[in-house]
Amino acid sequence: MAKNRYVAAWIPDTTGRDPDEAIVVAVDWVEKWISSHGGSPTLVTVNFKVDTSHPRLRDLADRGRHVTPRSRRDAHPGQGPVLALGPDARSFDLAHALARGTALCGIEASPFPLAGWAAEVGALDLTTGSVTPPVDHELQVQVDRIIDYGNNGWVRGFGADMTARIIHELRTLGLLDRDLVLGAATARGAGGAAVERLAALLERHSPEHLALERERANRG
Repeated sequence: MAKNRYVAAWIPDTTGRDPDEAIVVAVDWVEKWISSHGGSPTLVTVNFKVDTSHPRLRDLADRGRHVTPRSRRDAHPGQGPVLALGPDARSFDLAHALARGTALCGIEASPFPLAGWAAEVGALDLTTGSVTPPVDHELQVQVDRIIDYGNNGWVRGFGADMTARIIHELRTLGLLDRDLVLGAATARGAGGAAVERLAALLERHSPEHLALERERANRG
């Protein structure tokens, strides 16, 4: 399990979720943290083109900071709670770093999953009011192995090859969960680029991709 560096909460990307309501709930949580602990908020988005016109988001950013992976010099860790709006691997890595010693709330958006991160850090699910439970022990052991082999960021070589083998084993056992693996890697401090490479490994060894490769080979 990851060692918590902050208080954590999240809003899953569920079918039928009202995006405006998700923003209100998340901002309320951030503001409650500020009222109890002080500090100023940080809004993290993938880029500055993301729609942040919701009045609660604008107010939050005006009272603190709005940063992206390309403007991370504008904020430093520990200044106050962080709200990650629809993050990808790199923006959530930034949010994870900036939240150290404070609090982090993520509003999940496809295609980047937060379920594994939430399970690793015991994040409060703001849609249910319950703490996200840890993953099954057997899967946790395999996730630990994947992360151990990612000490070089899953670049080509031994680490990536061993990770591919574990992915195959998990799929054979019916235990593979892409969302949990990627989220856990993020919670353990894998950088955004490393998590992107891990996602690519998972994709290359997905049943759909392997079936496509077999089809291409048969055509050849």
